Amino acid sequence: MKKKPWFILLAVLVLLGGASLFRWERTSTKKEGDLDVTYARDRWTGSKWIILSGSEDDKVYVNERIPYLASNLVRARQQDVLKRPEFQKRISEVEEKKKAVSTKAEALGEAHDSYEELAEACKKDWERENPPTSEKYFDTLFEWAELLWSPSTSVGPPLPIPLDSDNDAITFLKSHIPLELIQAENEYREYYMDLWKLKEEEDAIKEKAQSTAERELAREIQRKSNIATCAWACLLVLVAGSALYLYLKDIKSSALA
Repeated sequence: MKKKPWFILLAVLVLLGGASLFRWERTSTKKEGDLDVTYARDRWTGSKWIILSGSEDDKVYVNERIPYLASNLVRARQQDVLKRPEFQKRISEVEEKKKAVSTKAEALGEAHDSYEELAEACKKDWERENPPTSEKYFDTLFEWAELLWSPSTSVGPPLPIPLDSDNDAITFLKSHIPLELIQAENEYREYYMDLWKLKEEEDAIKEKAQSTAERELAREIQRKSNIATCAWACLLVLVAGSALYLYLKDIKSSALA
């Protein structure tokens, strides 16, 4: 018995419908509070996704899919974004500012080295006069830490030396080091504060490039998924419509026979 065309299309329709059931491969699931986080792979496009179900911070998720962005892909795209004219312009502006500030800071490098050497000696003299058993010893140690800032050993930005302060460390320092040298150190620190701000500006540019890269990659993955879904849906409708047309035509032919 010869199979009718609409029957073949009906079988294809069933296969297409069943294909959607095998589209998502769930690789692993973990619990984060009241939120189920599932990692999945879209077999149709090869892309990876995160599926959220549950609640977090008063937000409810029901199988919400978020594109999974591999860190190596994000880094590669970030580098591409940083090469774009608008980012290159901002990077060049920051580099020019850093170069100018660094030149000024280097000019005061000798004064800073002299200050650092004398300040270290002052601290040792002060410690000899104020043993650890004294009440003010530990409080004043924090004051000395601010006075002995150095770009090679400190992780945070410099603070200006408060010349108008009357705390023990400042008073002792001013009595042993020329005021002009302390003022030069303050100017040196001011330049390094400018460099610190420029570093933050540089980091902000990189963060902007990273967020742009993540947004673009997520959009591309989403678009690829949407195209696959639309293609599947169109094919489903086309096959269903063709099967229905041939079925009705077959019935009509049988009725006329």
